[in-house]
Amino acid sequence: MQVISAKDAKLRFGELLDTMQREPVLVTKNNRPVGVFVSLKDVQGTHLEQLFYTGEDDYADWEKAKILQAIATIEKDATQVKSMQTVHLTALEKARELVASRQK
Repeated sequence: MQVISAKDAKLRFGELLDTMQREPVLVTKNNRPVGVFVSLKDVQGTHLEQLFYTGEDDYADWEKAKILQAIATIEKDATQVKSMQTVHLTALEKARELVASRQK
């Protein structure tokens, strides 16, 4: 295990990230251990893994809810659905208006 002072960790953060991909790195402050940097690969299969991957589940749930909401809207009133061509043309028109306003 590598040992690095907090000051050196701050000054050589990129190197610290590279090293922790190969092995854990103990960080010290005033010659006392204060923390350990480990790669996510090293925590796979441990109870710590769950601490680092909860955000992805939240995003997947949010994404699923948005898709279900869109489907429900379409099923409720299909007249609200715009064709991709209409959306594309509207976006192009807005972009042209923005460019024209900035050229004045």
